[in-house]
Amino acid sequence: MRDKLKRAVRPGDLIAVAALLLAALLLGALFGGKDGVTAEIIVGRRTLYTIDLTAVEEPYTVSPEDGVTVLVEPGAIRFLDSDCPNRLCVRAGRLTKAGQSAACIPRRTLICVKGRAKNAPDAITG
Repeated sequence: MRDKLKRAVRPGDLIAVAALLLAALLLGALFGGKDGVTAEIIVGRRTLYTIDLTAVEEPYTVSPEDGVTVLVEPGAIRFLDSDCPNRLCVRAGRLTKAGQSAACIPRRTLICVKGRAKNAPDAITG
């Protein structure tokens, strides 16, 4: 069973996922804004928290899943700590703009920043 799993996830697959996440972060940085920015913390398929980042006055932490701590600050949100092996979610840093996201895959936890930037395009096509 483990051999099948090792063959199912190849190094190239991990590189492709990392490239997609990087592209999403870059698009969020280019077209995101702080106008009415909210963050959603999703565990599995359930949205546990919806936070208006523009209304946060004092930093606080939440633990949406065992082993995961999220720091909510005025205008920003980030994974503060995680007990996952590589801690890529923590290294993602502060999310401040609409379109940015970070995920802790082993803990099935996702942070999505949503909102609408001033003068942002409705859609991007390629």
